[in-house]
This record gives sequence, structure tokens and C-alpha cells, in this order.
Amino acid sequence: LVKVYIMETANKNKTNKKFMILSFFGILMVVSGHIGGGNPINIFGEFFPINSFFMPMFIFISGYFFKDEYLLSFKKFFIKKSKKLLLYYLIWNIFYGIVMKILFKVGLTTVNMHITLKTIFISPFIDGQQFYLNAPAWFLPTLFTVELLYWFLRRVSKNKIYNLFVFILFLALNIVSVSISKDNSTYSILLPLLKIMFFMFFYILGFYYKLYFEAKDEKINPIITIFVLMIINSIILKINPNVHFSGLYSMSGFLNSNIFIPAITGITGIYFFLKLSQLLQNSLKDNKIVNLISGYTKEICMHHIFCMYSLSVTIYLLNSCFEFSLYDKTKFLNIPGWYFYLFNNRTFSIIYFLVGIFGSILIAKLSEKIVLFIKERFKCKKLK
Repeated sequence: LVKVYIMETANKNKTNKKFMILSFFGILMVVSGHIGGGNPINIFGEFFPINSFFMPMFIFISGYFFKDEYLLSFKKFFIKKSKKLLLYYLIWNIFYGIVMKILFKVGLTTVNMHITLKTIFISPFIDGQQFYLNAPAWFLPTLFTVELLYWFLRRVSKNKIYNLFVFILFLALNIVSVSISKDNSTYSILLPLLKIMFFMFFYILGFYYKLYFEAKDEKINPIITIFVLMIINSIILKINPNVHFSGLYSMSGFLNSNIFIPAITGITGIYFFLKLSQLLQNSLKDNKIVNLISGYTKEICMHHIFCMYSLSVTIYLLNSCFEFSLYDKTKFLNIPGWYFYLFNNRTFSIIYFLVGIFGSILIAKLSEKIVLFIKERFKCKKLK
């Protein structure tokens, strides 16, 4: 376990700068979008609402980095992805289960969570909302499942006709998953399948982009493309104002009656920020903050709600002395991690945002140091 963790955290600087910047944009949107009533970093949100593409964008990024060399051994691929995604998730899932029990015991929440085999091993593959504070990390088990399935899809054939068939098939399944999800409210058993049907299209899109289109796309002027995409999405929003789908962990929140919209806005949003990343590549490729944040996207996804909740706890304790205007104690206690008090000023959401980003990186770096310390102690004992 120690060896795995060291390998995963040893090198955080990404060499592909375009996708480093794309990941940077993506994780900013994740944290910003989770600040209820705030959303301080709404980058081009008037044209590309973040809940219309940003989770598919992370799947797209993962698909881009799939390599055919993985096909040499499913065992090695399975172990690699299990260590990177599943083991990491399970360790922190147990940690947050314990944290939730402690919070209940000390009276900081009315939610009494139970650490069981279901909440540790099964719930993460259903909706991943079992312990509140790590709820956004539902994405990791879903990505793990998608990556394993794509290994088999890619292993069957590399023929262009087959690839086109797979692309069309999963585009159709994406649309079907939206249709089923819009018309059903009791499908928890189907959730893993529906999420695979929805996300696999974007994973394939990422891999095929690298395989067939990237070399040509690099030659297309990013500025012109950016403006064209803004016009296209403006038209889409004019015809279909509600393009959000904000509950992908439960395949819910599809507000538009048009079942094709999630695939369309997913593509336009991803491509817009991909071209924006290309445009900014030279100016941001050596930026230390961009490199730092992009290097810890998985960790920020896991910890940002907990970090922002730490700020909420501080405000809760201060409220007992100063009684802030319109402070809702009941919400704080009933939805741990998801009540944000902004002092009647949305500007305060920036503080939540910064705490979420850099608090998560701090946790990650402290974790690295602890693991390194354990490793060194283990080596010393082994030598003795």
C-alpha cells in the first residue's frame, strides 16, 4: 500500500500542458459548482453552464490518456487502475465514514452514518453519496468501471469500422440513458449501468480525439474555434435554456426535455475548453499554481467538501456567540458539508473556494509525508 501511494504521488507535474490546463479548468469548476449559492468561478458560464459538460470532460480527459499498450495485459491494467482509483477511494471512504461517526458523537451533525460493508464497498458503485463529506468522489468508482469495460471494447478490435460502430453505439446508449433517467425515479439497481452508458461515450470520444483528430485539430485556429463555439452554444441556449444536468451521481437533474442535449452540450463545452487550453498553453504551461492544482485534481475531488466544511464548522461555532443574520443551524446539522453561509455576500464564496482547493492540496501533501515517514520507519525495522 505504501509503495503504491508513493508511486502515485511522486510526480505531480504533467507533461501534456494542454490537458494539464484543461484539468485545471475542470477542477476549478467542480469546487466552484459545489458552493451552494456562490459559484465564484463561473468561467464563460453564460455560454457554457458548467453542469452541462464538466463531469463528462473529466471522463474525456481520462479516455484521452488510455494507451493501447494497456491491452498487453488485463491483469496489469486492472492492478494499475485498482491502485490509482479504487484503492485510493476505499481508503478515504473509510476515513470519512469514521469522521462522520465522530461528528455525530460530538453533536456537529444529526446524521448518524453507519460504516458497513454496503457503505464501504457497494454504495460507492451505486451513487457514492454515503458519507456526505466525500460525496463528489463518486466519480472515481464510476471511472474505474468505465476504464475496465473500455479495455475489453478496445481489445476486441482496432479496426476503423469497428471503432466507428463502437462510437455510434455508445452515443446511442448515452441518449438512451438520459431518456431512461428522465422517466424513472426508482432505478438504484440500474444506476451503475446507466452511468456507464452515459459516460462511456465521452471516454471513447477522448481516446478517438487523440487517435484520429488531435494532429489535425492542433492546426485549427483556437481563437476562431472559440468564437464559433460561443455562437453555437448561444443558439442552443436560446432554443433550450435549461441544459443543466446536475445530478449525474444518481443520473438525475436532466432539466431539458430534449434527450440529445447532454451529448451536444457535453461535446461543445469540452471542445471549447480544450481549444481555450490550447490557446493558453504557452502562457500557462510553466505557471506553478496551474501545475500544482492540476497535479492534485483527484485529491481535490476527494477532499474539497471536507475542507470547506471545516470553514463551515468555524462559522457555526462563531454563530453561537454572535448570532449571524439568517444563519440556518438546522441545515448545517442536517446536511454536513453542504450548507454554505456566505454572510449575505456572494464574495465570501471565494474564501470557501480557496479553502476547498488549497486545503485539499494540504491534506494530500501531509498524506504524502506521513506515508514517506511510515516507509522510512518500515525500512529501518526491516534492516534491523
